[in-house]
Order: sequence, then C-alpha cells, then structure tokens
Amino acid sequence: MKQYLDLCQRIVDEGVWVDNARTGKRCLTVINADLSYDVGAGEFPLVTTR
Repeated sequence: MKQYLDLCQRIVDEGVWVDNARTGKRCLTVINADLSYDVGAGEFPLVTTR
C-alpha cells in the first residue's frame, strides 16, 4: 500500500500534463512507474484507501 501511495504523491509532485488526442482529455503522468509485490511471501496488491 505504501508503494501505491508514494506513487500517487510522485504523480502529483512530479507529473507532467499530457493531452490525449483520442479522448480529448488531459492526464497527469510520470514515466517508469513500477510497483512490485512478493506474492510468494503473502503480499497482495489490494488498494484499501479512498
């Protein structure tokens, strides 16, 4: 969960607005955003915050 929240904060702090020509919407994006979980150790990426 901390990885996800850290990524959300990174998007807000460092993200760049990109226009999507197909949808006409703007998206706040970052490049190379990876989250990794060790499912063998019982971790499961379930987002529980709103």
